[in-house]
Amino acid sequence: MSKSNLPDNWEWIPLEKFATSVGGYAFPEKWQGRESLQFPFIKVSDMNKTNGYYIESAKNTVDESILAKLRAHTYPVETIIFPKVGGAIATNKKRILAQDSIFDNNIMGIVINPESFIEVKWLFYFLLTIDLMDLAHSGPLPSIRQSTINQLEIPVPFPSNPDKSRQIQSLLLARIEQVLFELTEARRLHDKIVADTNRLMESVLAEMLPNPEKGLPEGWGALPLSQLASEESNQIIPSDHPSDTFNYWGLDAISEGQIAEPPSNYIQGSEVKSTCISFTPKDVLYSKLRPYLNKVIVPTVDGIGSTEWVVYRPNPKLIRREYLAFVMRTKWFVSLASGTSYGARMPRANKSVLREIKIPIPLITDPGQSLSIQEQIVERISQFSSDVDSMQKGNAQQQRLLVQLEQSILAQAFRGEL
Repeated sequence: MSKSNLPDNWEWIPLEKFATSVGGYAFPEKWQGRESLQFPFIKVSDMNKTNGYYIESAKNTVDESILAKLRAHTYPVETIIFPKVGGAIATNKKRILAQDSIFDNNIMGIVINPESFIEVKWLFYFLLTIDLMDLAHSGPLPSIRQSTINQLEIPVPFPSNPDKSRQIQSLLLARIEQVLFELTEARRLHDKIVADTNRLMESVLAEMLPNPEKGLPEGWGALPLSQLASEESNQIIPSDHPSDTFNYWGLDAISEGQIAEPPSNYIQGSEVKSTCISFTPKDVLYSKLRPYLNKVIVPTVDGIGSTEWVVYRPNPKLIRREYLAFVMRTKWFVSLASGTSYGARMPRANKSVLREIKIPIPLITDPGQSLSIQEQIVERISQFSSDVDSMQKGNAQQQRLLVQLEQSILAQAFRGEL
């Protein structure tokens, strides 16, 4: 926001003039896991569970005795918090404490001085207009310094007249919250449309690809995945080929449940330090990490990727790879893979279990005819998925517009134009 856009009698005031930035505390594992104690101990992951912008609880709690052992203290209700270290900064989460709480050292807080006339919501809504990454100190691990927050300037109406300033802040906050309430309703309807769109794909997959555990149509059979596709383990260390160019797909190459193949991502071998897997247009890529995210790729190009991808090479005499990929995307397959995954924080599908999952095969006794029917099924699902993909792209565009609208509303408010 350009400072020249401020109305008359408004000023940019450094945050340190009316608030204090504060850091969190280390939280040894031996004190974690306790519930229902007096004070929430907030981690970044807890910031997803909120009532509006307010954070009321956390997975871990502490009491006065634990605080004494940690040599820590709580921060007051209406402290504003946000991530200050690593990739979490890019999520741009900002929250307000709904009760006295403590937070870990990956979080920073802002406590408005008790004697200040700056409303908490005034500061909070202004912070929503700021990209936290713009405040981060660059380096191997991005971080936000307290000195940066202290020097952050906030537009304040009539700072020399506290009573008038409070009055204007209150009027603008009421207007902001009225408009944001209307925007929240628009988002609710948008989220329903997104959910309905996603269920459309689930429905067509369920209709076309039956769950063998619940019965199969006449003439159909089922074979374990291990009999239909081999598991390839072609590993490569790209940094051993520093001048070569590779198409690299990490797990973030596609979004949850995405069907369309991601765009190519060409990088030099020197840019990839870790071991990777290689794949070809004969394969299907299946993400074993967090299988509930339902990430499957049918590549039409050669490439390399994260070792979190499992590379399956279907037997072309028994199964079409596009058909296998659609089966892997069904709700029942995802449920089987997720239900037997291991690891609490980073669940991974059990490859031994995956090998034994039964894959439904039409006309199993006649492989030639079976492949023909599989092709017809793939064509019908692909036609439908193309329509769903178009709807999802429209939904994504609508989501971007809603975010832009929120930013526009807040920018107008802090220019005194709302």
